[in-house]
Amino acid sequence: MAFPKLFDDPLFGDHCALSLGWGDDQLKPIVDQLAPWLPDNLTEQMQLAVAGVARSIVVENKRSGRGVHYPRGKEHYRQPKRYRDGDPRNTWYYVTRAMDALRHAGLIEHKGGLWCPGHKGFQSVAWATDTLMSLLEPLIDPSEPRGIPRRIEMIIRRDRADKTEIDYVDTAETSTMRDQLGLINHKLSQHELRHRGQYLHTALIRRIFNGNFDRGGRLYCHGNSYQNMPSEQRREIEFIIDGTAYPAVEVDYASLHPQMAYSKAGRRVPPGDPYRIDGFDRGLVKLAVNILFNAPTTRSAINAIAEDLYNDGGLTKGGCFTRARKVVAAIRRKHYRIEGFFGSDCGARFQRQDSDMAVKVLTKMIERTGRCPLPMHDSFLVPEIDADILIRAMTEVARDYGLRLDLKVCGGLHSYLVPSHPSPSYSTMEVTTPDLRERGRRVWWTWALFTVYKEIADTSSAAIGVFVHEKRPRCHGPPALWVPNGLSATEVAVQIS
Repeated sequence: MAFPKLFDDPLFGDHCALSLGWGDDQLKPIVDQLAPWLPDNLTEQMQLAVAGVARSIVVENKRSGRGVHYPRGKEHYRQPKRYRDGDPRNTWYYVTRAMDALRHAGLIEHKGGLWCPGHKGFQSVAWATDTLMSLLEPLIDPSEPRGIPRRIEMIIRRDRADKTEIDYVDTAETSTMRDQLGLINHKLSQHELRHRGQYLHTALIRRIFNGNFDRGGRLYCHGNSYQNMPSEQRREIEFIIDGTAYPAVEVDYASLHPQMAYSKAGRRVPPGDPYRIDGFDRGLVKLAVNILFNAPTTRSAINAIAEDLYNDGGLTKGGCFTRARKVVAAIRRKHYRIEGFFGSDCGARFQRQDSDMAVKVLTKMIERTGRCPLPMHDSFLVPEIDADILIRAMTEVARDYGLRLDLKVCGGLHSYLVPSHPSPSYSTMEVTTPDLRERGRRVWWTWALFTVYKEIADTSSAAIGVFVHEKRPRCHGPPALWVPNGLSATEVAVQIS
């Protein structure tokens, strides 16, 4: 006895979303062909809507042998106009009624209320019957492009809670950002890229903001792209320039968000790698620092770190929470100068700044080379002939924002660090009580002895003269301010304060 295979049913499979966008000239022959199968009372626009849906279903069948999925709920179609694809008939009214008309005519099979991975809620699935294929297949070339150019909004504002796209009023700022992305995308489209010998599509870049325009704004590819590749695979990309293949080099801002936090706090960055803490894996520390910047509270950060540890396996839930608390405590000890940024939800605001920096880097590179780097978030990929120019551009942009950042350069199997080499200046000088703790007692005795000698000598100048022969240690960094005969104004000011 033969049993039917469940997954032979056309209902199951990796169906594509319904995609419309056909022009009226592409639909009118289909309207005429379907007219005997449809009610006579349909309006002209409804006839075009039915023809558009039917054409999309047939094209998908010819391409993949599968159907399409689409939402029947009104919520999906309440999307602001700026985010729609440009087809005036891609609305709840036209799409659902067109599907119903085709189903009642026996031209499609239809199943409603099915969950589709990657889409919110439940969606319906529709696929062509043999009758529909025989009617329309001779009229349709699957390779023919759609007649209505698809409009893709490049400046996206998403709700912080459910991540739905929300509308906004265009301003001079959003218009400028859209113009900048227009130039960037134009230059990106001119790239000829190869990955392991295969053509690599360059996706459209968009800026996505989180809640408002002070949060987020990072550059994301629209659809699958090099941004989805592991870093090792990204380095296998080749740029084809005048027929010559150049390997990709990726240049990364090192420890960008910790550096931003120290800069905003007006504090000095401690020497060494900010993610290196004895007793903890560097990857865990980096993860924890970034979670602390993005979490609204320290407690929620600890919970998120513990959950990540638990998902990695190897520890019990209790062990994960213990480990999470310990690494957070260690981070707070190492970075006590920026402790106020932890659990403050500042990460999205840092992303707004680093995304602005990214746009400036891309713009500089277009001006200097005529080519646009492939942006990640805090790193960029260029052909190796542009690597030195990119390093200079990234350094200049960082300094424009008051940051002196090391750069990590990765190409092929090799990587190296380009240090920032900050020069001393009063704007970057910081003197704190912990920094002077080792000298505090010496400063106090210096001031105490000066006071005694002043009382004996009865004049400040005579008392100062007693100290002239002493050789005082100089602090490393900016030159100190000196009073007559060598007494350090810094030493006196510390004890007075």
